[in-house]
Amino acid sequence: MTLPRERLAACAAPLLDPAAPAGEQRAAAQGLFALCCELAGLPRDGAGLADEPSLLPQGRALGPLSAARCLLDFARTAAFLQGLRAAVDAAGGRFGAPVEVLYAGCGPFAPLFLPLTTVLPAGSARFTLLDLHEQSVVTVLRLAAACGAEPWLAEASVADAFAFEPRRRPHVAVVETMQRALEHEPQAALMGQLARRLEPGGLVLPEVIELSVALADLGRELGAGAERRRTPLGLLLRLEGDALGASPLVQEARLRSRVPEGAPPGHALVLTHVRVHGCHALGDYDSGITYPLVLHALGLLDPGCEIEVAWRAGRDPAIEARLLGA
Repeated sequence: MTLPRERLAACAAPLLDPAAPAGEQRAAAQGLFALCCELAGLPRDGAGLADEPSLLPQGRALGPLSAARCLLDFARTAAFLQGLRAAVDAAGGRFGAPVEVLYAGCGPFAPLFLPLTTVLPAGSARFTLLDLHEQSVVTVLRLAAACGAEPWLAEASVADAFAFEPRRRPHVAVVETMQRALEHEPQAALMGQLARRLEPGGLVLPEVIELSVALADLGRELGAGAERRRTPLGLLLRLEGDALGASPLVQEARLRSRVPEGAPPGHALVLTHVRVHGCHALGDYDSGITYPLVLHALGLLDPGCEIEVAWRAGRDPAIEARLLGA
């Protein structure tokens, strides 16, 4: 019978390989999810994990089941895994070993930790895992023991990442608690908070998140095989992970734009682009978090229309949009 660690390595390999076909990565993510369920004593669909979110002043923290299912968004899991591996290598060259990694919002399956233990040399990195939900932390400790990942684990704590004080300043901090357009979850606030915990010169992942607004023909945008046609309207928000520690937490971003003359009528989209680290990135339609958000409330926009789009932080981070006139 194949040992859990060997099965973990087999699932991890395609997710860590930038050249692996999408079909292989999808199967690998499904296999990793099934392995984690099995080792945690759960049904294959993860039933048994709680799914009640926790509401924070900075946004909604997904319950353990929803957090676990994020692993199945294979392109996102692969991009973050590959980016984190590259960041650990870069931090090792900068700080030496072991690289201290803080992973906030790890969920019950810690998909940015367990697979990396199959390729990172022992002693090269130590991970501190945080999650708000006790069930997530209990489960991930069980998985780490079953998969032989304990040598890479510094600690796993039930903690609010906004209040957590690490024993050692991390060289790399990674957080992936986001929906498209940075709505609902506390991604932006967490990135800023973790940046303040870093060792000087440390790295926050993702490196960059951008929200931009464009006008689009939805028939061409969503139709099978159609060539997209967009009119850019401007950049709404840019978060640069490493720079956030030196500035106040972002509370609001606002864009006012007039639809240019000559542009075909269309609907406004908020586009989300994520650069995890270096060349490891997610663009349009790569992942659930990079599907465009259609601002249906604005309706079909004609040339000359002026709109305002805002992103606001708080208990439920959200996009708001209004038509200013023509």
